[in-house]
Amino acid sequence: MSDEVSHCQWGGITCDDDGHVKQVKIRNNRLSGEFPSNHLSLLYKLEVLDLANNALRGTLAGTSVNPYVGAVVDASLFSNLRQLRHVDVSSNILSGEVDVLFAPALVHANFSNNKFTSINPFKRFKPSHNTLRECDVSHNSIKQSADTIWTNVPTNLERLVLSFNAIFGTLPSPLEKLESLQHLTMASNHLSGELPDLSASFPNIKDVDLSNQQGENGGFSGPIPVTLNWITNLPTLSILNLGGNRLSNEIPALLGNMQLKHLDLSDNAITGTIPAGLSKLAATLEFLDLSSNELSGDIPIELIMLEDVSLLLGGNRTR
Repeated sequence: MSDEVSHCQWGGITCDDDGHVKQVKIRNNRLSGEFPSNHLSLLYKLEVLDLANNALRGTLAGTSVNPYVGAVVDASLFSNLRQLRHVDVSSNILSGEVDVLFAPALVHANFSNNKFTSINPFKRFKPSHNTLRECDVSHNSIKQSADTIWTNVPTNLERLVLSFNAIFGTLPSPLEKLESLQHLTMASNHLSGELPDLSASFPNIKDVDLSNQQGENGGFSGPIPVTLNWITNLPTLSILNLGGNRLSNEIPALLGNMQLKHLDLSDNAITGTIPAGLSKLAATLEFLDLSSNELSGDIPIELIMLEDVSLLLGGNRTR
């Protein structure tokens, strides 16, 4: 009788009844060395890959141009892993270009807290372009233009996190229509230019964070483009964070007709008075930060009287 331990008995490994590996969950294990792409690509029954919080290095395979046929082909080593739906390789030392569509059935993908420097352009021909629901590439070193990233975005995305990178330039206007998108975070990048009209692109969005844009030309400028379309087309928007930019003009009174719980317009160059209409948010509002702007005049008594609301107004000329 063999004393050899089956791979299905290894810590973090789950197999099916036939001995095929279905799950690899080895997070927080101080794994080091090159990312084991060649070995993982042979696990064609793999459904879950979780190697987060280790010290793995190297790159993830993506797409390339076949010099013999002159066409773009899916060159990913993981293209045969047709059951792989959940991937978490966050908090490692992976670098180079990340292909967030690197496996054909991906639903949840977390590439955050690595050293990736670019995102492979989205390809519509990849099957995971239709399956991907959540993607986190935050806390990397992505240095690409926003319009490059916002081309052919997977249409069924529900959550997209691109914060704490070096993404630069202006957002396309209009942005691609993503009817399933609920959470968008691009905070702490180097974005600039005017804000696009979100109401034309994200009818089911719940929270948007475009705060703290840095760099030489960093910071959205111009007015906050709130129109009646925001009220009718963004009925689920509850968190809007535009703090730490260069926005100007007055606060749109129409914001008071929305269903916001959290509104942050701090550290901008917004002028004028605080519209009393913001008090219409009384039924939903929990946090309002208008600090460090160029606001003046009297603070509406209706706002002061709101209960259970964190209200931050310092650094203005209000009274």
